[in-house]
Amino acid sequence: MESDEQKAKNELELSAWNSWKDVCWVHGLGKRLEQGKPIIGNAEEEAVLEKKIAFAFSAKLRTFGNCFDKEELEIGGEGMRVDFAQEFDAALREYEQPESDGKVLVRDRRFSEIKARKPKCWKNVVWSAIAESEDPPLKVIRGKLLGKQGVINEIVEDWILRNFSARIRKEKNDLGKDVDVLRFDSGEDAIEEKSEETEREQMNLVQAMPDKISGKLAEALSPVMCCVLYAHAYNVMLYKEAEILEKLEIGKSTASTMLGKAADIVASMEDDIRFWIFEHPSQFNNWLKNRITLEKAGLLILSRIEEREKLERGNAI
Repeated sequence: MESDEQKAKNELELSAWNSWKDVCWVHGLGKRLEQGKPIIGNAEEEAVLEKKIAFAFSAKLRTFGNCFDKEELEIGGEGMRVDFAQEFDAALREYEQPESDGKVLVRDRRFSEIKARKPKCWKNVVWSAIAESEDPPLKVIRGKLLGKQGVINEIVEDWILRNFSARIRKEKNDLGKDVDVLRFDSGEDAIEEKSEETEREQMNLVQAMPDKISGKLAEALSPVMCCVLYAHAYNVMLYKEAEILEKLEIGKSTASTMLGKAADIVASMEDDIRFWIFEHPSQFNNWLKNRITLEKAGLLILSRIEEREKLERGNAI
């Protein structure tokens, strides 16, 4: 029999998940996302789901030993703190959006297709399962989203693939049991083999056309999108930055939606542009930085990053 304290915690978590179903964004709980629309949820519910998702996400990462640290992860050669709740929500939005052929494609950093799924709205799946199950609603929600067989496993695996060009494979351990093993590779098994001459030509082409790259990126990525991307890369939480959002002239939900669309925009670019972005992450970040310095919101974002870095240096002394 659960204690009164545990019962209260479970009731709060269930309320948080029900609020999340309506808002579709953990960090949108307790915030006014659109003028005239009611506020759904509260900060306490946001904190509960943040903690639950971060625990499930990092627990999956820890199955791969010391490859990942749950607090600080290396992406693109630079340390960044990962907002697990944001990654969770962004992945679920992507899983709902089919490609032109009606499937959801998951790509690695070089955009080679490695998985094709039927689009699925997990919120509908979960709450339909609640209606059909005799189990308590919270048990169904946890199982479908964060459990051992939950969608969190797909989210983490796809996240690792995109950010680290690594794959999770089923292999036999010394006891003959199937276990998940992380294999870092360059995607040779997913990318059509090219001759050395072809690869050299491609590299020369990329290095010889910075003006074209810059021009194409400027056409595809608006100044506002650049600000959203740079803020996300350096962990400036826009949902907490009313002043920056005001300068961008967008709301919290729009910022979240734009972040989700960024991958689709990049995926639609020409192959050589995409290749350059993912082979030169530092240069791409520099391009974004130069782009946002022309915007008042961009200067505020850079200011926030500088303030945080000064604080971190001070704490380290």
